[in-house]
This record gives sequence, C-alpha cells and structure tokens, in this order.
Amino acid sequence: MGRRSRRAGRIVGIILAALVAVVVVVVITKNPTGIGVGRGVQRAGTCRECHPAQYGEWHEGQVAAFAAMSAPFMKGQAEEFAGFGCWKCHDPFKLGLDEGVTCEYCHGKTGDLDAHAGQCRGRREVLEAVRDERFCHRCHSVVHPITKVDFQGTVGEWEASPAAREGITCQGCHMPLVGESEARHHFHGHYYPGRNPLPDRAAVSIEDITLEDGQISVVVKSHMRGHNLPTGGFTHAMVLEVRAVDEGGMPVLEDEFLFVKRFKFRKVLGIQEFPWKVTMDTRLKPEEERTVTFDLDEPAEVSSVSAGIRFAFIGDFGFEPEFYTSETIARKEVVF
Repeated sequence: MGRRSRRAGRIVGIILAALVAVVVVVVITKNPTGIGVGRGVQRAGTCRECHPAQYGEWHEGQVAAFAAMSAPFMKGQAEEFAGFGCWKCHDPFKLGLDEGVTCEYCHGKTGDLDAHAGQCRGRREVLEAVRDERFCHRCHSVVHPITKVDFQGTVGEWEASPAAREGITCQGCHMPLVGESEARHHFHGHYYPGRNPLPDRAAVSIEDITLEDGQISVVVKSHMRGHNLPTGGFTHAMVLEVRAVDEGGMPVLEDEFLFVKRFKFRKVLGIQEFPWKVTMDTRLKPEEERTVTFDLDEPAEVSSVSAGIRFAFIGDFGFEPEFYTSETIARKEVVF
C-alpha cells in the first residue's frame, strides 16, 4: 500500500510539474497586451516616414531606451527565463535589443502597410485605451503570480499620491496633450543620460545643509506628485553624495545615501529567483521632505559641505551603484 501511495504521489507530482511548465510557457510567450511574440511587427523606423515628430519624441524618451538599458538585461534577454519574463515589457514583440517598446505595442499592430492609413483612421478605440491610466498597469504594476509582490509598483504609488487625488493621470504628466487630440511621446524620465531630463521642472532638490555636534544634516525634497522617487524597477536608485572639507580643502567626510527599494529573493520550484518580500524602501514619497544625517568619524573643523544627487543602476542584489545613469541633477554647497 505504501509503495502504491509513493507511486501515486510521483504521478501527481509529474502532473503538477507539467501544469506549472504550461503556465510558465503561456506567461513568457504573451506580453501584457495579450499579443503573441515573434510575429511580424513594423519597426519604429517605418512609422518615422509619416510621423517624424512622434518618432523623434519617442526615440529621445525613456520607453525607447528600455530594451538597451543595461548589460544585465541583455544577458537576461538571451536566457529567455530572465527575471520574471523581463522582456515581456522591455521588448514585448521580441524584435531585438535596439527597439524596445515600439510604436505598435501601444497603438496596435498595423500589419499590412498598404492598409495602414485606413487602419490609423479606424483605430480610435485603441487611442482611447492608451489615454486610460489602466493601460499603464500592464507594465508599471507587475505583481508576481506566486509571491504577490508588486516589484514595479509605480501605479500603486500613483493611486496613493496627491496627483491621483486631484484626478491627474499618468498620461497627464507623461503624455500631455498638444491641442485637442495630439499627445506628446516623450515619456520622460531621469534614468538615461541625455533622454528628456524634465528641463521645465526639478524632480528633486537639496533644500538645506547644516552642521551641528559633529553631524551633517542634508534636507532633500521630492517635487514629484504622482509617484515615489525613484520609481520603477528595483534596480533604480537615487544617490545622495556628500563631501565635507576642512579649511585646507582636505576631505574630512565622503559618504553617500541610497534612495532605493530592495527585495528578499527566493528560489521557487528550483527554477528562478523570485522577489519574495520587500526588505527596505528608502525612496522619497511624493512631495516628501526628508533630513538625511551623516556622522563625522572624528572631530574636525569643517569649512564647507557639498551635496549632490544622481540616479544610478545598482543591479539585482547589491547596494553599490554599478553605473550612474544621470549627471548631477541637484547640488548645494554651504560654507561654514
């Protein structure tokens, strides 16, 4: 009887494993719009012929940069099972690392170019869907099906933000209308050098620097109203760098503070490391003003303190910036 039970258990285990495999295959071969990958899709360069302005905005914006943003992602793209199907959002049509989130991901597949003009005029329902903030959930609220951890999280941050309470949607800031119907395609962000760094407003500022009893205090304020800073994936970090010098210009303190969200990862089914739970979240909430303190290692006469903020990529598991993705976007120096 025991032998039969063990055999039945093995059979049940095989069946369950097969079902899991089927689910995984379905998940990784569908992007959030439900369109199967690997099919004929027009590249963005084709759209440029008739829509040069929109192409230019898209190309300089954050979305165009997604697929080619880092060597770790390039490695994961080749491995298919990268992360939680990373390429579903970063390269949804699987066109290659140079394209990323292309025009047809949001506007729908045109298919036959000869019929493109007619399709363009007849796709009002598609354009209306893009204006709905729920469209953003597809990639900016990525809840893991096993652990239920939202490791993208921007939509949830928006839902609790001042912007949401005032009825300002994601598109209201990221795709503002030009005239009555035409929308900009910049998709601005600070994570990539030279890609639309919001020149009309500051995302963050250093309000004050004080020195008292061997402790340096730096007041940092977020001017974002719709989400945390930084937002998005757990590899995005904002770094506050502080440097204090004496009267001779010699450094007495060089330190940094990381605004970042980190997870505990756990291997599930022996296949993949999944984000299991949030272990720390030091990011700035919308419009938050926070004081970050630094202790001097030993008594010293401080002549001046300078502080700067940059965005960085920190990798999946570490805490050290692997590379900076922006120049200094906020800076302040105080002489004592």
